[in-house]
Amino acid sequence: MPAIDSPNFETAREIQKERGTHIPYISKSRLMEYSKNPYHYFLRYIRGLREPENFWMRRGSNIHSVFEDYYHNVREAFEETGDVCDDLTIYLPADYTRWMDYTEPFITNFLMFEARRLQRCRDLDDVSLFPAVGIEAEVWDWNQLIPRMGFADVIVEAASLPDFSADTAGVVVIDFKTGKTPPKKYRNDGIFLELEYYALLFEEEYDVAAVGGYYPMNDDFITAESTEKRRSKVERLCQELEDAGTDVDNYPINPGPLCAWGPNEDQKSSFYHICPCKWATESGPGPTFYSDNKESLESGS
Repeated sequence: MPAIDSPNFETAREIQKERGTHIPYISKSRLMEYSKNPYHYFLRYIRGLREPENFWMRRGSNIHSVFEDYYHNVREAFEETGDVCDDLTIYLPADYTRWMDYTEPFITNFLMFEARRLQRCRDLDDVSLFPAVGIEAEVWDWNQLIPRMGFADVIVEAASLPDFSADTAGVVVIDFKTGKTPPKKYRNDGIFLELEYYALLFEEEYDVAAVGGYYPMNDDFITAESTEKRRSKVERLCQELEDAGTDVDNYPINPGPLCAWGPNEDQKSSFYHICPCKWATESGPGPTFYSDNKESLESGS
């Protein structure tokens, strides 16, 4: 998981004091929270309210940490032996209690994803393509009034992925998502916007061929070509975050299905009772019942 003790966070806070900005940095999660509901962004990042950890957060954190250790183990084994074992399960953390509850479908599908990558490398007769180029790679863009930052879950050679032609140069930045694969109608303002932010951030330090999101729940790997429209939207949102300041009037409410996806308390946003949003009523959720889509609408990060 992201190294919260990274010295870059302290540097960002020092820059914040020097420049008098209202936030120390912009991240993918901050950008997406603002994009989905500016008022919820205000509550979380300006007022400093924090949502209590829930099942989805714990599951996501645990699975991410297992994947991170797996990639480190693969890299260390390759450096020692010059090869990779076909039985990829040996690279999972030795403490199986960390991942046994997620074997189906998350760990199983992830290992299938990795097995396809390894087979591609063997087909190319170049197993050196298999180990990750970067693991929880940290990138900061300091050339902004408010620095922009991001952590890539993993960066791999594009040629190691069957989704790309074998002669594709450069790397693919991959973000793991532990929710359901989002329906296509939600991707432009969701996963594709996240990937555009990563492309914009990481291309300065890496030869980025593509950015993708992998959903081990469904064994889906999604990539999107960078577009001027999405890139302009990312830049606009970043600029809005710089300009918004601390005035609540600059953070309008944008009601949506994640405000309340069901009538029960555990089916409402943590901010539901302090937000004027009228998405749901006592009789049930808002204009459309989204219970089936709740997980797919979450960031899954």
